[in-house]
Amino acid sequence: MFRLTVVTAFLTIGASPALAQSPKKTNPLIAVPQLRIGQVQPTATAQRTIEVLRAAGIMNVRPDAPFTLSARQPYIDPQTFLILKRVSIQPERNAILMNDASMGLEGSVAKIQWFGNLDRRYVVDCSFGSGAGSVQFEWSVPLSSDPPPNHADVPIIDGRAAVVLPAAVASSVILTTRQSVELSSCDVTPFGP
Repeated sequence: MFRLTVVTAFLTIGASPALAQSPKKTNPLIAVPQLRIGQVQPTATAQRTIEVLRAAGIMNVRPDAPFTLSARQPYIDPQTFLILKRVSIQPERNAILMNDASMGLEGSVAKIQWFGNLDRRYVVDCSFGSGAGSVQFEWSVPLSSDPPPNHADVPIIDGRAAVVLPAAVASSVILTTRQSVELSSCDVTPFGP
């Protein structure tokens, strides 16, 4: 199930050609286990994203391709990742259990972190495997003299909850909920100029 990758590195500074051709001993520096799970595909279709935008009163916009963070893919690069607090992660089911009192998981938090362009806007669309009720999305708007609302309570309808972020939010969104839910994934879709 796990594949172990060993990374080795060499540093040769000012070595003679004879020394550079001699056999080198390797020392493993980092051992990283990797799951053999394929890349997670976005669950939000372009049509769904357009419907979310229309519901927010935004017309005639062509969204870009989304990126997806989930239990199976919580990390894309050093600037795009998922931070989880007080949750149970089940990668084989692609599930993040939040606020499951039977497991002692109360006050669960999922934070979606990315580095985006402040000139763009973003749709955050999350998929839930089970659970009902609502989730709260929270964000911050940097350097705003007249800050727009920084949170939204969004009902989970047909296993999905989405929010269209205001302009100048391009770094993170925090998800919280009072109910027990199973978060499957979150797609972040940029749109706009």
